[in-house]
Amino acid sequence: MPYNPNKQFYQDPVAVGTLAPIVKTAAATENLTAFQFYEAQTVAAQLGVHEFLQTAMAGANNDFDFIARQAGVNSPAVRIAFIVAGASTPASCTVAGGDITVNVATNGASAAISTAAQIKALIEATPAATALVVANLQNGNDGTGVVAAFAITALVAPAATTVDCKLQVSFDGVTYTDSALVFTQKVNAAGAESKSQTAVPVWGRWVLTIGGVTHIAAVSITAVYKP
Repeated sequence: MPYNPNKQFYQDPVAVGTLAPIVKTAAATENLTAFQFYEAQTVAAQLGVHEFLQTAMAGANNDFDFIARQAGVNSPAVRIAFIVAGASTPASCTVAGGDITVNVATNGASAAISTAAQIKALIEATPAATALVVANLQNGNDGTGVVAAFAITALVAPAATTVDCKLQVSFDGVTYTDSALVFTQKVNAAGAESKSQTAVPVWGRWVLTIGGVTHIAAVSITAVYKP
């Protein structure tokens, strides 16, 4: 463990109060799950706004939320395509630049047989793909439905969406008040912003508001504290 200039040990930061990249559609303010800081002296957090793609396939239990791993506007653009072609084709996933191409498995009659859960596992087993996207099953989808082909499509973020996020703190885990750590009016895929605060109480929770016109955005929160 390294020393700081005062010849004291640096203490490793502890992850706390994080939110993995996820599509949120709440027009109203949402209180995310509360967490504990314990003996935190400083909390540092980063709010990310991400490009994303929601599929809308025929059938049930087969739709995805694809979220760009990197916050902000990606260059080159991240694009995804599902290909259904040929008889008895094995499933595969290839990446070229920002393009992710998924070849869906087919049967002897050239019909797609890969389920959304299988495609999710395939993407997650392809390091070059997971470096670009997070593949989540859409809310209400269990992944058992067979996927369909769709043409290459770019991940984007709705231009008419705003994202506000703040940290609320509490001494008892019951009564919360706003802290000084506030992210205000991030618009569209505006990237990632970092802030920090010192001397926080025991409990914390993130309060997230998706506003604007469309009320849909992909967001992430990465937060750590130092004892």
